[in-house]
Amino acid sequence: MGDIRRGLLQCGPFASDTELGTVFTNPRISPWKNQVPSANSREQRVDALIDVLYDQYDTAGDNALALFVRVLSERTDPQNACQSQLAELADLLDHIMKST
Repeated sequence: MGDIRRGLLQCGPFASDTELGTVFTNPRISPWKNQVPSANSREQRVDALIDVLYDQYDTAGDNALALFVRVLSERTDPQNACQSQLAELADLLDHIMKST
């Protein structure tokens, strides 16, 4: 999870609880919008998000954390280096979660 954590800290919307909450307007991850606790720092928000979403799955069997990272990737400008980094992290999470 170290790579995932670093990637989210670098490329994710974790400056505030409100900023993080905007991602959960996407229907694929909206079921978890009320489960992510408030936090006092970027690091705490990332850790809380990972803790909440890591063991959660949607009805199709897709992991919630992988879906979250995929949504972040899709929301990021393709010209931004974070877009490809997030897409790779989402693929990695999909692989990890489907092999466990």
